[in-house]
Amino acid sequence: MLGGADLVLEKHRHDLIHRQLVDIVGEGNLVVREIDRTIYSIGRNWLARTWMAQGFPVPKADFIVHPTSEVDISRILILANKENIPVTPFGGGSSGMGGNLPLYGGIILDIKKMNKIREIDDKSLTATVESGVNCWKLEDELNRLGYTSGHLPASYFCSCIGGYIACRSAGRLSTKYGKIEDMILALRVVLPSGEVLQTRPAPGKATGPDLNHLFIGCEGTLGVVTQAVMKIHHMPEERRFRGILFPDIHSGIEAMRKIMQRDIVPCLARLYDQEETRTKIRDTWGIEESGAFLVIGFDGLKNMVDLEETVALEICKGEGGKDLGREPGEHWWEHKYDDYYPTPKSLKEYRALLGGREAGGTSDTCTTYDKIEDLYLAMKNTFWEKFGNKYKGWFYGHFSHWYKHGAMLYPRWHLYEVPEEKNLVEIYRDVWSTMVRVALQHGGVINHHHGLGSLLGHLLPEQYGAGFEVLKKIKGSLDPNNILNPGVLGLGGR
Repeated sequence: MLGGADLVLEKHRHDLIHRQLVDIVGEGNLVVREIDRTIYSIGRNWLARTWMAQGFPVPKADFIVHPTSEVDISRILILANKENIPVTPFGGGSSGMGGNLPLYGGIILDIKKMNKIREIDDKSLTATVESGVNCWKLEDELNRLGYTSGHLPASYFCSCIGGYIACRSAGRLSTKYGKIEDMILALRVVLPSGEVLQTRPAPGKATGPDLNHLFIGCEGTLGVVTQAVMKIHHMPEERRFRGILFPDIHSGIEAMRKIMQRDIVPCLARLYDQEETRTKIRDTWGIEESGAFLVIGFDGLKNMVDLEETVALEICKGEGGKDLGREPGEHWWEHKYDDYYPTPKSLKEYRALLGGREAGGTSDTCTTYDKIEDLYLAMKNTFWEKFGNKYKGWFYGHFSHWYKHGAMLYPRWHLYEVPEEKNLVEIYRDVWSTMVRVALQHGGVINHHHGLGSLLGHLLPEQYGAGFEVLKKIKGSLDPNNILNPGVLGLGGR
């Protein structure tokens, strides 16, 4: 514990840093109220909410800073290095993995005021945007001009470009338009030293390793992205969706594998397992048969959409798929965000949001077609054997991002009855670690598009092997004082 003299010195240091931050960003861009610091720590963070449900304190930042320019960020990082203060970059606050949780206090660097759309280039089809630009705002402006980013994640209304880049985000249309790393041509990044790095927006290059990919997915540990040059696309002439019911998950996966490997690329394809089909899809449409529901969509020139849809439906029929028509698919698209924003229904289902002794998560992963079905079954069976029956849980799985060589699995799980005498946080971490290790053992990866944060970073050496030492050396070179997001990606705390 700190003695009286130590407390005085700590208060003096706190006041000194406060004055320096005000000098950089202005009084109106510095927040220190307790309620704000608490809200910033909780947000959509699964781990923080589980801590609260267990009655544990949640770590809070000392200062919440809203820079309005790249110069502000540079000056803040120079100050943080000088005073050895941890800095946690913060975007929209939609991350569930703890990548924006200030584990060691210090400064939260909220980039949302850096929200300018600087240029939309009609000829090159690019948009130059600051990292705090909200996805909804960007897409709305692009649509007004006849374009789309092609990036429509579940966090569409409450996240920003910087967060997407930090966590390698994927949107609803990633099967055709790619994940965020496929959409970035160039970046501006403030390094931990305060220096600014800029890459060139060329569509191709052969000049050593691509530095863009050093920062895409680094979750704010190696630098703070301030600006990005993104690819954009003309709004499609036609976009349509339909529903198909397969006898089981195997036939649905096989149909999608054949569709992708015939170079028929849906803009969207989401295949639900039998359990999720039964509980979330079947009653909606009055479907009598059991099976696995696929919503599939195509967009582009109308003639191309007609052709791709026709070929895809032939493949689905060959695997036993029953065409349910457009109504289920179009309804799904119109209501694609319903599960992700608070409603009376969602609050009832997820009482953990209100502090109940429950826990849940999404242990998404990705692997090749020869392994994906076995991986799904292994995760499902392990969950029920070790946790689901013991704590009254549920497990759903769907496949929502597809590649020519494999697919992404999105397993969702929830525990409803954790006894008072059990440590909820330990059980929560145990489920996560167990599920991720099952994925790794079956050829998958730790995560597909949510990032690792402070929740899963300790598992990264198990995926990277010797490569993790390379990552640590890069971190040590760029950020020798470990000020940027310590405790994230398994790179060590303070």
